[in-house]
Amino acid sequence: MLPQPRAARPLHDRPPARRRAPATPWLALCLALLAGALAACGGSPPQPPTGIDELVVPTPSPTPSDFVDVVDHPWLALPPGTTRVYRLDGTTGGPTDAGAVTVRATEGSRVAGVPTTRVETSALGAVPVVDLLAQDADGNVWWLGREGEWVAGDGTHEAGLWLPAVARLGDGFRTAAGGTLDERAEVVEVDGTVDAGGTTYDDVVTLRVRTGGTDVVRSYAEGVGMVRQESAVPAPTLPFGSGSPALDQVSMSLVAEP
Repeated sequence: MLPQPRAARPLHDRPPARRRAPATPWLALCLALLAGALAACGGSPPQPPTGIDELVVPTPSPTPSDFVDVVDHPWLALPPGTTRVYRLDGTTGGPTDAGAVTVRATEGSRVAGVPTTRVETSALGAVPVVDLLAQDADGNVWWLGREGEWVAGDGTHEAGLWLPAVARLGDGFRTAAGGTLDERAEVVEVDGTVDAGGTTYDDVVTLRVRTGGTDVVRSYAEGVGMVRQESAVPAPTLPFGSGSPALDQVSMSLVAEP
């Protein structure tokens, strides 16, 4: 005798279907939580910003209240009255002879309301170069202009960074912008050693600056300032004359500290 088919149970009499929640999202969440816990146990805590982090470079309108009156950066202290003497590579003589380059810092004018330090670089027979620098409250040194050429806020010119408060290897930034200016710098060495003018300096920060189509390498020693500038520009014929390179593009070493 064939088995009789079982009558279908009404839908309302059936037990509710059991659904299985997808395992993948829960598994991913658990793995993520586990990874976070492991990182918290064995990883390093978040580090505060350093170098040029959180800076707007270049800046079109520096805020005067963000700046201090004097440039006293540990690697570029320039209180008014500071004088340093450098000597061009391949020359000898005294501080007033041909081949000597003098840098003097005095109180400068205000640029966009920001107090500046006037830094004049001069040499016998050469056209002086006068830069206007300012330091913000965090210790960063900014380039606000060059007398007779440009100042920040004039037309499209913007203030750039001359030297960061904390030099971090590999950091790059613009030193000036606007018009025909497009200068950039990169930190190529920290905690270095440099021989300049018969003296060996430690704790040196070195920047490579692209200026006027030429790479210029500037080295700054802690507690001293710039001690060495190197350039591929050929040494000028002395005394300086027409066609000589600008003083910010020649190779020279510090021979007299302040």
